[in-house]
Amino acid sequence: MAPSAKSLRVPYLVVCPGLQLDWGKVEGLQETLGRNGVCSNYSGKSAEYTWACIRAFRGGTALFTQPPMPIKCAGAPQKIMYLAACRWMRQRQVANPTIEFCLAGDALFGVPFFVPPLEQAVAR
Repeated sequence: MAPSAKSLRVPYLVVCPGLQLDWGKVEGLQETLGRNGVCSNYSGKSAEYTWACIRAFRGGTALFTQPPMPIKCAGAPQKIMYLAACRWMRQRQVANPTIEFCLAGDALFGVPFFVPPLEQAVAR
């Protein structure tokens, strides 16, 4: 089945849902969050699983997303990406991982002063 607007086939999915934690807004998310490669660092119940997925990642494309503002913590979706990239580079467990960051809003961060250095970090 080809991915569509309603389905996506990926080995791991880190969900950053936004300001209100409403897992029910994504069909099937509540049932699979914290297992089957679906994780979010916004849930205490699945944060440890997020790290387990990062440790288990052996290659391919790692997709990190950030919804449009306002969100609970604008840095959280980025922080987990930076931590994952750092782990993969230092541990050399993943040869040339493809890391994609999909930003749904207009700005990488709500405080303009921090945007240029964050853009540089994302580019690296």
